[in-house]
Amino acid sequence: MGYYSGTPFDNGLAVNYSRYILTEVLRNKLKFDGVVCTDWGVIGRTGPLREDLKNLSIKGRYKMSIEAGVDQFGSESDPSPIIELVKEGQVPEQRINLAASRILKWHFQLGLFENPYVDPAAAARIVKSEKNQKR
Repeated sequence: MGYYSGTPFDNGLAVNYSRYILTEVLRNKLKFDGVVCTDWGVIGRTGPLREDLKNLSIKGRYKMSIEAGVDQFGSESDPSPIIELVKEGQVPEQRINLAASRILKWHFQLGLFENPYVDPAAAARIVKSEKNQKR
């Protein structure tokens, strides 16, 4: 999860909007291949905004954070700005597919589509197993 949206980090730019931090450092240098999710309310934030974000529309904030490397947005529930960005050619559909594949990868690895229901007793037994406690 990216750092809180209102805190300057990369030359005054918030982490959720920083290509340097999310792509160059996290993905390229540190080889992170998981999902990058924003903190909650980063895009639709209604409180005071940082100076570098004040003039950006909601759609502009989505575009900037997607280009920075964000895959998923915490607590944002309106996908229409992202759909518009794709339809307008401002965000490539392949970028959205990449984010979706990162998100769905763990769902498939956990078998959530094949067997979405868990036996609570078995889950407790597995989590508390000696093998898992050693990890």
